[in-house]
Amino acid sequence: MPNETLGSYLTRWAWACGEEPASLSHRLGLGYFVWRQDLDRSLSQTMLCTIAQAVGVEVSVIQDMTYCAWLALAKVPVQRSGFQPWLTPVGLYHRRRLRFGQLFCPLCLKEDTHRHVHLEWRIASSWICTRHKVCLMDCCPNCGACFAPYRNDSLMLGRCERCAFPLYTAHPSSCSTHQVELQEYVNAIWHQAAEGNPLPLAWTYSEIKRVAKSSPEFIYAGEPWSFWRVLQRGQLLEIVLASEVLRKNFAACQSNFQRLYTRESARTRVRPRTCWVPPEDPQERAKKIMQIALRLHPKRSMASRVRKK
Repeated sequence: MPNETLGSYLTRWAWACGEEPASLSHRLGLGYFVWRQDLDRSLSQTMLCTIAQAVGVEVSVIQDMTYCAWLALAKVPVQRSGFQPWLTPVGLYHRRRLRFGQLFCPLCLKEDTHRHVHLEWRIASSWICTRHKVCLMDCCPNCGACFAPYRNDSLMLGRCERCAFPLYTAHPSSCSTHQVELQEYVNAIWHQAAEGNPLPLAWTYSEIKRVAKSSPEFIYAGEPWSFWRVLQRGQLLEIVLASEVLRKNFAACQSNFQRLYTRESARTRVRPRTCWVPPEDPQERAKKIMQIALRLHPKRSMASRVRKK
């Protein structure tokens, strides 16, 4: 499906074959425990090549279904594990999700012919579904459990993994026209970054980070703003994106950002200094090494300090 995550595709593929996702991953050579990691961003290149070979497509097609490719296209520094800017964490522990990082739109789950997870549902700047103009949700409205689409048949049946509540029947909050325009504005910034102009996206992230730290009215002010729940994160994004100060400051500092990027790209790598150049003569080299060894005083290990009785 267009704009689908890799885990969503593997889950739909497994249930179409009449087997569990863990059985499919084991049959492909990925192992049973690949679902214990965030496979939408942390799979190695070898695993991506294995999936591409099994599907019969190019590796680039599989890579485009991961968040690493999404962020790299926008010139965001990418890492496969740990904290990642612009990406909400899901807190995986033995296939259970402890954090509310995976968003979903109930109307999308209801109207899509094939239910799938959209890539933008885990981007920290997304809090509104521009297709249906409603707020995204991050938990079950019945029991409050995290949305775990890759566990059991939650995605295929569109229901909660804990209480089996049909998530496609939930009633999300409607959004105003102004809120939808703000979401479309930040989506346009991502589009500019993908086309080769990452400066508006970088400046927006720095401004959001500054406001999140300096505003005491947010209850999650001590935590990175991408870790916040969708309600508090949406309020933060509305405050920052709606302010004219952000656009004026960006227009004034765009030249400084451009100068900084140009300086970093034009900086030549200097060869590190060495404290000693070894002589070409083997005898002189051995003599020099012995002189250096005599000047060294390595610390004694703890085992040598134990007094023997």
